[in-house]
Amino acid sequence: MGKWIRASLAIAIAIIPWLDPSPAAAAPIGLVSFDSLIPGPDGVNAFNIGNFTGPFSLEPDFPVTDSLTLLNATLTTIAEDGSTTSFDLGDIGPGFLDGLQFADTATFLSATFTATLSSVSFQLADGSTFLAASNLVSVNLLPGVGTLLSAGDFVVIDVLEATTPPPSAVPEPSTLLLVGSGVLAGMGVRRRAVVKV
Repeated sequence: MGKWIRASLAIAIAIIPWLDPSPAAAAPIGLVSFDSLIPGPDGVNAFNIGNFTGPFSLEPDFPVTDSLTLLNATLTTIAEDGSTTSFDLGDIGPGFLDGLQFADTATFLSATFTATLSSVSFQLADGSTFLAASNLVSVNLLPGVGTLLSAGDFVVIDVLEATTPPPSAVPEPSTLLLVGSGVLAGMGVRRRAVVKV
C-alpha cells in the first residue's frame, strides 16, 4: 500500500473512537461472591448472591431505590475437573441469598449467574429513571488470582442502560468516515494503476 493510503487509514482508525457514541451506562444492582464461611480443616465455602435494590440499596455504589426481583435465577458452576452443575435459585428479592455451600475441598474454575429482571424501568437514588437494555442478566465469576475461585472473589451484577435515541437510518459519522476512507483509498489505488499502465 502506498504511504498516502496507509496514512489515510491510520488517521481514520485514530479518529473513529472519538466519533462513536460513548458506551452505555450501567446500573449495579448486586453481586455474586465466593466466600469462606467456616475456615479450617472442616471448612465450608459458599456462593452468595446479593440483590442491593430497594431497601438494600447502598448509595452511591448500588443506587437502585426501587425493589427489583431477580426471577428464575440460576448459578452454573464449573468445577476444577471440568464438570458443570446448575443450581436453580428461584426468585431473589432484595437482600441476600446464602445457601450454596460446599466443603472447602470442592474447587471451582468459574461460575455463571443468570436471571430475569422483574422490571426494565426503575428509579435511581438521584431521582432519575433508568431504562435497562434488556431484562436478562448474566455475569461470570472468575478467579481474581490463579486458576481457581478463592474466598473473596466477586463480580458485580450490572444492568446496561438502553441506548438513547434508538438507532436511525442516518449513518453515524464513523460509518461515513470509513466509507469515505475506502473511496479515497480506492481512488488512490486506481490512480496508481492508471499511472503504471
